[in-house]
Amino acid sequence: MSDNSVLSDAERLRLFEAITLHAGDAGVLVARAAAPAGRVPGATEPAIPSIVFVNDALCRLTGFSAEALHGQTMGFLVGRAVDVTSVHALLAGLPETGSGAAALTLRRRDRTPIQVEVSVQSLAGDHGEDLLVAFYRDFTDKVASDHWFRALIENVTDLIVVISAEGTLTYVSPAAETLLGYNPTVGIGRPLSEFLDLDQHPDLDEVFTDVISTPGAHPAFGMNVRGADGSVRLLQASVTNRLDDPLVRGLVVACRDTTDQDEAEHLLAEQAGLLESVARGAPLEATLERLTRMLERRCSDAAASIGVLDDNGAILHSFAPSLPKHALEELNRSSPRSALGRILREPQPSPVFADIERDRAWHHLRATLLDAGLRGAWLYRLIAPGDGRQLGILAVFRPTAERPSASEAGVCERVVHLASIAVERWAFEDQLRHQALHDILTGLPNRTMLLERLSELLERSGRPRPDAATLFVDLDLFKVINDSLGHAAGDEVLGQVACRLRAAVRPEDFVARFGGDEFVVLSEQVGGVDGAVRIAERLAATLQQPFSAAGASVVVTASIGIALAIDARMDAETMIRNADVAMYHAKELGRDGYVLFEDSLYQRVAHRLSLEQELRQALADDLIEVWFQPQVRLSDGAIVGVEALARWPRTAEETISPGRFIPVAEETGLIVSLGRDVLARACRQAAAWRRVPALRTLGITVNVSARQLTDASLCDTVIDLLEENGLDPSALCLEVTESALVRDLDRAVQALDKLHGIGVRLAIDDFGTGYATLEHVRSFSMADELKIDQSFVADLERNLSQDRAIVSASVVLAHALGMTTVAEGVETSRQLAVLIELGCDLAQGYLFSRPLPARDLEPLLLGGAISLDF
Repeated sequence: MSDNSVLSDAERLRLFEAITLHAGDAGVLVARAAAPAGRVPGATEPAIPSIVFVNDALCRLTGFSAEALHGQTMGFLVGRAVDVTSVHALLAGLPETGSGAAALTLRRRDRTPIQVEVSVQSLAGDHGEDLLVAFYRDFTDKVASDHWFRALIENVTDLIVVISAEGTLTYVSPAAETLLGYNPTVGIGRPLSEFLDLDQHPDLDEVFTDVISTPGAHPAFGMNVRGADGSVRLLQASVTNRLDDPLVRGLVVACRDTTDQDEAEHLLAEQAGLLESVARGAPLEATLERLTRMLERRCSDAAASIGVLDDNGAILHSFAPSLPKHALEELNRSSPRSALGRILREPQPSPVFADIERDRAWHHLRATLLDAGLRGAWLYRLIAPGDGRQLGILAVFRPTAERPSASEAGVCERVVHLASIAVERWAFEDQLRHQALHDILTGLPNRTMLLERLSELLERSGRPRPDAATLFVDLDLFKVINDSLGHAAGDEVLGQVACRLRAAVRPEDFVARFGGDEFVVLSEQVGGVDGAVRIAERLAATLQQPFSAAGASVVVTASIGIALAIDARMDAETMIRNADVAMYHAKELGRDGYVLFEDSLYQRVAHRLSLEQELRQALADDLIEVWFQPQVRLSDGAIVGVEALARWPRTAEETISPGRFIPVAEETGLIVSLGRDVLARACRQAAAWRRVPALRTLGITVNVSARQLTDASLCDTVIDLLEENGLDPSALCLEVTESALVRDLDRAVQALDKLHGIGVRLAIDDFGTGYATLEHVRSFSMADELKIDQSFVADLERNLSQDRAIVSASVVLAHALGMTTVAEGVETSRQLAVLIELGCDLAQGYLFSRPLPARDLEPLLLGGAISLDF
């Protein structure tokens, strides 16, 4: 018994009250032992003390009143034999310790059980009796939670282990048996390292050391764990430091089996690599060897063979790196008419599983395969993904005649799929190359193949070859056929033209479709100019005979340009360009004829090339300037905008006309960079002007070419420039010519609709001079402005009724579509008066101002409205 102080009755009463006050929500019971030391003489168990005091909390906890409990023993409250035994054990230990604790199940008045934690303290009374103070705390919810947690842990598929600070296992969840084949008790007390492949985990000790030194860390790592059967499983683990938790006192490691997932990821990665190599044109043999190796790694003791079949079912090629050579040779000699040949050609159903020792179809291969230790075979067909044709066969030979497991079958099916793709690519490689180098409509070689063939010819010669001729053939007015009879009829005519051209030349001559209605004939050993001219005459003559298309008789003529390889330095592009220039000259001469590229045309081309090089350098040196021409509102003379125009001052005395360098820029593609530069300068200048209060509403107009409309970066470029200069989108108007719309209406509308959607204004330029129809104008109905071409404005000077009608109709059409009209090239007061009379909205031209640099135009812009009284 502990050495407690002896208390008087008054002190005992005050003690009871103090205990009650400080017990909080715990139930309190004070009991008096029947004899000192808590034992009855001669008894084997300690006597259970009787209750002398309870507080209200204990009454609420048990449902009994204080009167009902007074005089009862402490055992009155327990409802199970096991709990009575626990009470005896608790009391038996008091003489030595003076205190104790236990978990018990109490019996409530309504006989429902309640889980409590009881702690007992012994006191000595003044008459020598023992007093016991017991505190009861309800932990029913905690017990239920513990039961739920244990049930969860013991039924979860993940493995949970607890490791002591010394590295030994103190707990192993039941999942160990499912995942690894171990009874959970086998590992208790043993170090974790006994179950690991330590060669794969040289730094595992560092992981646990870091966790021990860093409470709260949850690092993740992988472990290769040996199972009871010797197999190795990959477990992804995370560890939590719970060494300070008195209920755990260890490192809690949660492990998930990712072996199958890891294998699947490796298989997918290998598959992706194979597909990439196939796409890059890897040799078929190398691809199929990789596939057989991949299968053999995943199907133990397997020897795989992939055979490619011809149209008759015979094996053209077999790839089997692990199959004995003589067995592979016998397999390749299998006749398509043999029983085995029929199985290889049409295995039904697929796959076929064979016992080589018993299946008669294998009789001529039986001895060879059995000598190699192979008795079973799995046969899968390789099927073309496109049309279902059988391309080959996958044969997997095994030491036993067992069917594949589910995982093995999955690997085989994946290999079949990949092999089918590889074989189909190999089988159709020539066809794919043919499609890449030939025109689909006519079957003729295309531009790419033409350039290859011509380049080979020129490189092979290495000297002038006047006996080699390129003839550029362009059908005259072919657009009329498409517009009148439809594109299907046009395609039909093109097909017939290709056949006639092919028939009109020698077998060794090369005929290609260059694009659209353009064809090129490449002919060697023509015998100089005379021979080339004779070929051109034959081509022209064969095309002059009527064609039949869409039930109609169609007459087609052609303009032909002839170029000879007269310069050893000439490349394929230059030679075709020369022939193209000659062809255009033939069109200028009236069509339906031929022109030989001569020195005069060469000089013309050389001059053009020189101009192109100068233009490239001018763009690189930032020599192209942007001038501005004002746009005047005809209602009050206010300058409401300016048009940005490119100018090229070649020297201090010479400025190259836009009419000379813009077409060169269009043809060479330089218009894209030129247009971008003009647009950037225009936006920068517009932003500067709009910062001036008097010019804050000034708009700026910039021309956009057909080439720019097909440039995918146009929209992003415009948006970036607006943001960079802080320019409101409505300040910018982009002009598009009718020809740009007609060239690719759908793409033009798509690009411009996107720009219009952010607030950029749009204008149709040179209206009435191109090929646009009302349908095209309607498709471009989002336009804000319609610009009347200066040719129509110039005609107003003659005061002819038809000229007025054209301009008037343009104004009425624009207004009906909600567009503003802008007249270009206004040079006389007469033109201005008619435009005002017809209701035109805006005008620009020399009458108001020539195009000027920004610094020279600013006084006019700041000078207010322009008087319209000229």
